[in-house]
Amino acid sequence: IIKAILDLLSIPNYVIFDKDGEDGRNDEGNMKTNIAIQKLIGVVEPQPSPAQIIAKDFSIFAPDFRRAIRLEVGESLWDSYRNEIGEELGYDRPSRADKNPIAIKLLFEKLRASKKDIPDSLKKCLAFIVAKVQEINL
Repeated sequence: IIKAILDLLSIPNYVIFDKDGEDGRNDEGNMKTNIAIQKLIGVVEPQPSPAQIIAKDFSIFAPDFRRAIRLEVGESLWDSYRNEIGEELGYDRPSRADKNPIAIKLLFEKLRASKKDIPDSLKKCLAFIVAKVQEINL
């Protein structure tokens, strides 16, 4: 919805979304949503279950943002940091902390502090976003 409003106002934007529906829950609904979002961002041939792509105007993370980034960072490192943070935040099940935006922020802070590089997919997204900002001279 926000993209549609920004487009109507001629405000440049960059869309990041994750492709849901891999876990068997509401697959039909997720597929319809995936197609609708792709149409909104201008994909010529939208797919119900699109592959991950980092493009000039949008990014699609597959199977979803968290799992895609976790694979890039390294599953054991991600899980270790997530569990530490989950315990610090008082989660009964620390593995659920990676759905919490504050936990994700803290996780990325830990990665940066340990000199772990930003995942390539995020670097590419940021490069496209910076290019958009430069285009409009902000």
